[in-house]
Amino acid sequence: MNRDATESTRHSFPTTSQTWDLESLYPGGADSEVFEAFTDDLDAVLDVVGQEVEALESLSDTSDKRVFDAWAAALDHRQRAQALMREAMAYTRCLSAAHADDPQAQQLHARVSQLYSKLEQIEVTLQNGLPETSDAALDLLLERDELEGMELYVRELRRDAGLQMDFQLERLAVDLNEHGLHRWGQLYDRVTGEMEVTVEEADSEGSAESMSVGQAKNLLSDSNRATRRAAFDGLQRAWEQESTVLAATLDGIVGSLETLYERRGYDELTGPLNQNRIERSTLEALLEAAESVEGELRTYLELKADAIGVDSLEWYDRQAPVGQTDDAHISWEDAQSFVVENIEEFSEPMAEFYRHALSRRWVEAEDRSGKGQGAFCSTLPVSKEIRIFMTYGGSMSNLLTLAHELGHAWHGWLMRELPAAARIVPMTLAESASTLSEKLVESAAMQRANGDRELHLLDERLQRATTFMLDIPARFRLERAMHREARRGSLTAEKLGEMAVEAFRSTFGDAVASFDTHFWASKLHYFITRLRFYNFPYSFGYLFSKGLYQRATGEGALDADTIDDLLVDSGRYTAEDLAQRYLGADLSEVDFWEDAVGDIAGDVARYQQLV
Repeated sequence: MNRDATESTRHSFPTTSQTWDLESLYPGGADSEVFEAFTDDLDAVLDVVGQEVEALESLSDTSDKRVFDAWAAALDHRQRAQALMREAMAYTRCLSAAHADDPQAQQLHARVSQLYSKLEQIEVTLQNGLPETSDAALDLLLERDELEGMELYVRELRRDAGLQMDFQLERLAVDLNEHGLHRWGQLYDRVTGEMEVTVEEADSEGSAESMSVGQAKNLLSDSNRATRRAAFDGLQRAWEQESTVLAATLDGIVGSLETLYERRGYDELTGPLNQNRIERSTLEALLEAAESVEGELRTYLELKADAIGVDSLEWYDRQAPVGQTDDAHISWEDAQSFVVENIEEFSEPMAEFYRHALSRRWVEAEDRSGKGQGAFCSTLPVSKEIRIFMTYGGSMSNLLTLAHELGHAWHGWLMRELPAAARIVPMTLAESASTLSEKLVESAAMQRANGDRELHLLDERLQRATTFMLDIPARFRLERAMHREARRGSLTAEKLGEMAVEAFRSTFGDAVASFDTHFWASKLHYFITRLRFYNFPYSFGYLFSKGLYQRATGEGALDADTIDDLLVDSGRYTAEDLAQRYLGADLSEVDFWEDAVGDIAGDVARYQQLV
């Protein structure tokens, strides 16, 4: 922990503020002159690196030291440009999420997206000089001191070079994507940022409240069933009103991607698997393990229906609290203390960082309209700070979201001094530290609970198991179905609704009586154009972190320091190599994943006893 972290005691903890501090980064918000100067500098740096990369000679069959020097310098400069780019993207993402109804904030994010396309052109040019490079030449290049930590990135550049179209076509694709594909994603952000959900108050005839999507979603965990249904119905009306536009948006995204995949000669999973640094066999083993616990989790949902006094669960009942709920609303201050105190039992440095992040107002949690939906953590590599976005409504689920996002922040903090290329963490491994943090907080609370309090926490645990083992695989199947349908024709709102019901029925079966026909529209991950299949990484992270937790708490415990080492190395290895190095595990074998889900059956049995 550096000097700034140790000085966190000068700041209030737990903090009463639920709004983050962005002014200390770039004062002035969307009008920030400091940030405008930063983006001007970034643009200039990208131009210089672009010219440098254009001048590179091919590494193929050469031993000319001058050529190797030029490549080493260009790659080093490229990773520095990437750090600047990640800073700009992170900051504008924070601004646009906190001010989703501010067109200027959205436009600023779009401007940075255009700069990102310049970085993508640099990547395409680098790849063009690598396809015929021999292993010996690549090894010789990677011996350079300035490329320390870049080995995996450079080897992946060469791998991906073999999957590309003709060089000029790839350059054209980057330009067209910026003015086509990525504009579809920006349209989604604008439409949903301006959405208001009208929720009719359950106990007041004719009374209604207007709120953001995030606020309405928080009501789905309310103890009052009428409130949950009112929130769900309000969300359905809001999504239905925008369904034609959003279906056209998704059709544009998936259709554009399918065209590129066909030209490159691979399927919709090739890119996401490479981006997540896992093999197809690993994903197949993971999904097989998830399928093995479908029966237990359906039993849980049937038991939950009995517990809340209904014949069967509706879609809006899945997050209904069960057990002791008299303290169901947890204050913001209590939530912070609860998370930090329970993390401290595992790792004092981790807990101290959590205090640091919270006391410095790195977290935006205010429950208000005008915010984007979802939760995320953004690392700013130049400022060497982190920001967390969420909407805190006072539930245990919200508290665990805070623990989850702080886990992401800890992961980024540990890696802050590494070279930029070594900080590129795939989503699979990025979701591991966060889910481990969530698991540590939830398990520590469970150990001190009994009776109805234990039931409440166990229900929260099984809700998350249901999300990661039923819901996420269904999201994955739905996204694959979108691509199959796009190859046959257009995606319409009606067809997307049918596919959503079919995908979720395949995992939930008869355990729920209804499904969300607008799920495809409400899940923003389907509309993120640079990150596809943003679903299976969550299941990976959930089970991988369970494997870490088992080793951290069992015999021959994997201590916190070793787990920190694993996290620091998460940008240097593939998921399989990292698991083999630290856990001695083969992720392509279903055994590892089945061991991780093994406690779900016991949790369901205990739940049955308690209800």
